[in-house]
Amino acid sequence: MALYFHEALTDQYRIDPYFVDPALSLVEPLRNRFANTRLASIVEDAEAALDAAKEAGQGEALAAELARLMTALEPWLLEGVPIHYRDAGLTLYRDTASGRLWLQEGGPSRNPYGETEAEMIAWPDPMAGMQMETGDRQAVDPHAGHRR
Repeated sequence: MALYFHEALTDQYRIDPYFVDPALSLVEPLRNRFANTRLASIVEDAEAALDAAKEAGQGEALAAELARLMTALEPWLLEGVPIHYRDAGLTLYRDTASGRLWLQEGGPSRNPYGETEAEMIAWPDPMAGMQMETGDRQAVDPHAGHRR
């Protein structure tokens, strides 16, 4: 929905509230699946933003709900599976004036919050900070188990 809201704002059209319903229909199964996890609050906050976006429709009211949705999703986007979004060709941006986030598919930055500058947020490297064992190890014999 964040991509849909972004497009509606940058192309200046009213969203179809019925397009939001499939995303809202996923809330209950997600709420049940992730009930006692950190994702529960993300699901709740995203639901509130989606509900409000249906009423907002366009303009600054929709921009406020996009920002609210992105605030809800930010922990999941940056700490959950960021490589998935990077590999899908999505870019995460931040409006430098307001700090509000948005997701965008390719191309140059198209700020849905106005004409202010934006900065690209790099997707975290899931391997960053992992320790690689560099101690003395025996070389692996590629013929082990194949000798007679």
